[in-house]
Amino acid sequence: MAFDTLQDEAQELLPDAIALRRDLHRHPEVGNHLPRTRDRVLEDLDGLGLELTLHDRTSGIAGLLTGARPGRTILLRGDMDALPMPEHTGLDFASERDGTMHACGHDTHVAMLLGGAHLLVERANELPGPVLLMFQPGEEGFFGAKFMLDEGLLEGLDPARTRAFAIHISKPATGRPRSSSDSSPPSTRRISAANAPARNPVRRKSTSRASMRRAKPAETSTAGLPLVPATSGASAERRWPHCGQV
Repeated sequence: MAFDTLQDEAQELLPDAIALRRDLHRHPEVGNHLPRTRDRVLEDLDGLGLELTLHDRTSGIAGLLTGARPGRTILLRGDMDALPMPEHTGLDFASERDGTMHACGHDTHVAMLLGGAHLLVERANELPGPVLLMFQPGEEGFFGAKFMLDEGLLEGLDPARTRAFAIHISKPATGRPRSSSDSSPPSTRRISAANAPARNPVRRKSTSRASMRRAKPAETSTAGLPLVPATSGASAERRWPHCGQV
């Protein structure tokens, strides 16, 4: 997998990724139920040949790409939800939904993960192990990841051979707001999957939305979780002070 070639192909995908990100930015959705966002993600994934699992209790999507060679499973995660706060950026692609904004970069995270999916599918024969793409709703205090785990996101995976990664956009070291021309790398964090349950799900190859798999019902109820109520305006800015700076 030549790195220079990979970079060139990523650059070719960049205009589409920017357009997708700005579309999501115009239409932000809060919480665990993101119907428009989910449809937009599925539209971009359509035809890639991933084994898709749609989660019932949330708008979560899992896409499995099986590599040609054996190896550990890599989970790549992107969050999809926006924040309940107004947008005053003046951007020509600013939020069209009053009191709702992608202020924490999740629109960008979705575009990044979808771009990565296209690059990885082209290299499926080179991959040493499966790649699991996790499109997570409800990151901003709505326990979206827990709902997806309860519905079997990690079933069948060996904890000792599974790793998960997430990338969050960030400001450059100078403190300037990040712009589309910034080339400094985003921050990266690694998440261990040591506690992943080892079970054996039944999956199907999905090349169209008609053949997608639904996640199983959760075995353990999470209805008692203290979900964060919707907030707006100055209250939201106080609760998520870092997000408004992205």
